[in-house]
Amino acid sequence: MDPFDVLFSFKERLNRKRFWLYQIGIGLATSVPFLFGEGWLTGVLQLWAQAALTVKRAHDREKSGWFVLVLFIPLVQIWPAIELWFLRGTTGDNQYGPDPLLEPRQESQITSGRED
Repeated sequence: MDPFDVLFSFKERLNRKRFWLYQIGIGLATSVPFLFGEGWLTGVLQLWAQAALTVKRAHDREKSGWFVLVLFIPLVQIWPAIELWFLRGTTGDNQYGPDPLLEPRQESQITSGRED
């Protein structure tokens, strides 16, 4: 999955490690324009990208993207935040796509007949 799809698409799944790396990257990349007064466009792009990342994490936990809206309810938001930020996604494929932690088999393994 290329970075553009990760940041701007609401489809597929995203594991915890990539979620946090992209969140940190977005935070660092968008803080510089805010320092120079160019923050409004950056803020809109940041909001969209963070929404896409969070929906993908919900998909990894086999939850609908609408589940993310629970994060806006005071006090109730604690468990969904823990679930999305710290718990492992579902093992194997789910309705939102393949497990992002499973590596696809290498082409060399397929052609050589080896199945590790």
